[in-house]
Amino acid sequence: MSYRGVQSERIQRQLADVVRQAGHAVTWRQWVSASNDFADLGMGATQHYREQTITALFYQSYQAQGEYQTRGGMIAAGDFAVSTREQLGRQDELVWRGITYRIEGDPQPSHVAGMWMVALSRGE
Repeated sequence: MSYRGVQSERIQRQLADVVRQAGHAVTWRQWVSASNDFADLGMGATQHYREQTITALFYQSYQAQGEYQTRGGMIAAGDFAVSTREQLGRQDELVWRGITYRIEGDPQPSHVAGMWMVALSRGE
């Protein structure tokens, strides 16, 4: 069989299957603005987010430090990478399984798959 070049339609169909089967529903907290604090009134600085449910593919980041031991057992170091169809921002957050993850840089486009990849770190 001869090479016919990149088959983008086939790649898009395969990607849709992967996202549907392996993707996780997460809450995307898109940063909108912040307000100043009023120390005299007992109010601190407040971040404002717009929340939306999206599908994301999580995978272990190449920068992750692996796992570490706790009394409850081994847990992941908290560093992940994620691929989404939405372009996440630098101050955005993802909430997955009740845990907040911060975006750790600018998202990088995947031109073949049409998705955005970004590193995450545990926000708590």
